[in-house]
Amino acid sequence: MQKEKFMLEALKEANKCTEKVCPNPKVGCVIVKNGKIVGRGFHAFFGKEHAEVNALKKAGKNAKNAEVYVTLEPCSHYGKTPPCTEALIKAGVKKVFIGVKDPSKKVSGKGIKKLKNAGIAVVSGIMEKECSELIYGFKLRHEKEKPFIALKNAMSLDGKITDFQEKSKWISGKESLKKVQELRKEFDAVLVSSNTVKKDNPKLTCRIKGCENPIRIILDAELTTKINSKVYTEKGKTIVFCAMNTNEKKIKEFEAKGINVIKVKGKKINGFNELNLSEVVKKIAGQGINSVLVEGGSKLNYSFLKEKLVNKIYLFVAPIILGGKNSKQFVAGNGFELNKAVKAGKIDLNELGTDLLMEIELK
Repeated sequence: MQKEKFMLEALKEANKCTEKVCPNPKVGCVIVKNGKIVGRGFHAFFGKEHAEVNALKKAGKNAKNAEVYVTLEPCSHYGKTPPCTEALIKAGVKKVFIGVKDPSKKVSGKGIKKLKNAGIAVVSGIMEKECSELIYGFKLRHEKEKPFIALKNAMSLDGKITDFQEKSKWISGKESLKKVQELRKEFDAVLVSSNTVKKDNPKLTCRIKGCENPIRIILDAELTTKINSKVYTEKGKTIVFCAMNTNEKKIKEFEAKGINVIKVKGKKINGFNELNLSEVVKKIAGQGINSVLVEGGSKLNYSFLKEKLVNKIYLFVAPIILGGKNSKQFVAGNGFELNKAVKAGKIDLNELGTDLLMEIELK
């Protein structure tokens, strides 16, 4: 029980991270001597000290012959910072408890091996499930070449995301809108289609004070969105995906504004280019992005679900009924046959003011 007790403290440290650390995951660490925690640390910013180094700094001389509890296998390579394994060896710790092995090829097993070769005892798999959940997006990116992907939508009780005039603003209440900002703070990137940019001209920023804006990802097969759209002029990184045959002059116009334009394969449907979402997702992972919040319309939702790319859905259900055969629903497209329907796993229900938030994990 002592091992779980201290690993839980390391998990608490990891969750103190309030900034985006991609392409790295959240990591927490505590250093224990004579049954007492003498050092705590977490990875706060990409490019800054890792959790182990921050904990060692707090522990100081007490780190010698101490035990270390860290949620993720310590790194053994030089990146933005020196290897954490070297710092642990130099500090003279005697034992390292690890939550989960690092899934990246650069580290996986190498950090453990280096510590053992230095005479440090290593025990891995402590609260492995909880530590794995902490790095789920990072793990997916390295093992499946895709980030963690969630759909977010607000809808009426009868599943409509717009009224019959295609107006969708303020379906949900202020508490739900606040939660959306919290999600934008949590996720590395927010993704929308060109239709959303044209129709709503959103900023896709995080309005929480001091919050770093998510990376904005726009799917714009033919680069038909306006270069002066708010999403392109707001502070932060923006990525636009377009088709392979997109006009080079248009691409250079976007790149001149500091926008990262990435070409992907597509196909013509009803005379228009439609991007290959599986390739888009793979390219997103290649950008070091661990998690993506899709804030699209019914057509984009259908496309992501059809390609089986979604891990979770956040549905904000407002206590209203809109009706109307022309009112857009949460998922459009051709639909799914009953025996091929998208199946939900665990569902959490939370009241947000007058709204209901359904957090749905997909099987």
